[in-house]
Amino acid sequence: MDADFIILYLLTAYLFWSLLITPLLVASTRQRLFTIRDAVFLEFEHNNEYQEFRKRINLFIRLAEKASWQRIIFDFIVFRKDIKQNKKDSRIKFNDLKLNKLFFTSTILIIRLIVLRSPVLMLGSVVQVHP
Repeated sequence: MDADFIILYLLTAYLFWSLLITPLLVASTRQRLFTIRDAVFLEFEHNNEYQEFRKRINLFIRLAEKASWQRIIFDFIVFRKDIKQNKKDSRIKFNDLKLNKLFFTSTILIIRLIVLRSPVLMLGSVVQVHP
């Protein structure tokens, strides 16, 4: 194949992914997070645990557009000292089993978004190396 054709094809694929697919992924993830948050609102008492859960979900919703593996690496490098100091508080666990499951589901949604936003991570997750 001609090198110009390959470059044009890759550029077109990247633009398609960046301009069409990524915004849909972000919108879909945010909508699922809204659904989880609203379901909890109707079922739970409005205690401190519920308030913390809601705060965390709202943070996920707000930062969904910026979620990427590059951002995670940057934050880890910049905030390394803060992460080490807060290590004992880093695991979020709710007393209510349903809140725990919903928070885990929300975290998986964000991880899924990060992987699907990056063609490199998507390809890396499906490529199998045979010895």
